[in-house]
Formats: sequence, C-alpha cells, structure tokens
Amino acid sequence: MAPIYHIALYTFHPHLMPSEITTSTTSILTLKDRCLHPVTGKPYIVDMVAGPNMRPELGYADGYTHALVMVFANEEDWRYYTTEDPVHTEFMQSNKDWVKGCVTDIRG
Repeated sequence: MAPIYHIALYTFHPHLMPSEITTSTTSILTLKDRCLHPVTGKPYIVDMVAGPNMRPELGYADGYTHALVMVFANEEDWRYYTTEDPVHTEFMQSNKDWVKGCVTDIRG
C-alpha cells in the first residue's frame, strides 16, 4: 500500500519573533513522537519535516511562509491522525501561532 503524505502550508502571525517561530516549529515536530497508535501505543508517523519556504520571492506560495510534510504508512493511520488523535486535536486547538493555513493529502 502506498504511503499518505499530509502537507500543510501555513503562515505565522507577523508579531512573532524569530525565536518564537523556531519554538513553534520545534513543537510541531514533536508530534512525530507524541502521536501514538491507539492499539500499539507506539509512534505511527513515519516521517515529518517542517520549515520555511526557501524561495518566497518566486511568489508561488500564495503568501504561505512555512510548510509541513508528514508521511503515514497507510490510510488507517492517516485517518486516525486527521480525525481522532487526541494529541493532534489538542495541538490544533491550542496552536495560536498561525494566521492562515492550507492542508492537502496525497497518496505516494
């Protein structure tokens, strides 16, 4: 079965200091270890990267300044993450750093 890629584009509030953006990005990346499979109790996110757009001057990002890419081994894990995982849910409810975001999911 092909992996699922969860891709999020987002922009931080302009009032945030660079150190706050770094802290927020580090916090996002902890989801890889904190999101646990409901049956095995083990981390189930295969891989994850996040960071700033390397070429914002090209104008293709529609104003989004950062991206996150997550890899899930299968649709079941991806569905759990996007609909039920309490760690992900809490993160999204408490995250006040982003001004706007856009998410898309594709099969590898």
